[in-house]
Amino acid sequence: MFPMLLSLLPLLSGTAALAAPVVSPVAGPHAMRVRATGMVDLQATHVIEKDCTGTQCAAWDQRTFSGLDLELALARGLAIHGDVGRLRDHISEADFDTRGLGWRLGLRGALPLTRTHQWWAAAQADLGGADPGDVGPTAPKSHLLDLSVGAQLCWGDPDGGFVGYLGGQAAPYWQQSVSPMGPDGLELVLQPKLPASAVAGFAFSSTPLGSSWKHSPRAVAHVEARAGQSMGAGVGLGLAW
Repeated sequence: MFPMLLSLLPLLSGTAALAAPVVSPVAGPHAMRVRATGMVDLQATHVIEKDCTGTQCAAWDQRTFSGLDLELALARGLAIHGDVGRLRDHISEADFDTRGLGWRLGLRGALPLTRTHQWWAAAQADLGGADPGDVGPTAPKSHLLDLSVGAQLCWGDPDGGFVGYLGGQAAPYWQQSVSPMGPDGLELVLQPKLPASAVAGFAFSSTPLGSSWKHSPRAVAHVEARAGQSMGAGVGLGLAW
């Protein structure tokens, strides 16, 4: 199994997963009911083949995601969101690149810890995946579906234009597989080497742009970094109404 895995390493990057960016941990519908953020997220995940042992079985799955995050605030501190965009997936050990579509759907929630609503306990759950692959019955196919969860301690006020956060993320469900010779051939099952990641970031919003009309949009932005199960960073810029 070891030599076979090594010979097939260039094909492992056919499987692509998305990180679970926090983006906006505390929803503020009074100021921002709908948020649209264009973002770029970079990450590298150390993956191993499930039924294999040794250094030959490991690789760095490096991914770049560029796309759009849409958020709808249902109530103060509660929002649903979805990401969709283009993935570039690369394994440096094999000098191989592939591209495909990635997506993610999730729920974000936060509860105030103080009467002034300056400290929050936030959590999120996201389901996401990707299925890149070449055309043809014997062409390489790949699949990933993952459920990620996270919790953060936040400070700031979304209506005031700033929220900072620090917390952790994990993927309790991770189904990642590669079929290098097509769906009827050998299937390699991959999994992250580490169980969780630390995450920290900031979310910003401007005062209303243009006139004083209450539905004037606001500029929004975020900066985020992760370390552990995935090593990465992301930035975003958009508008909210």
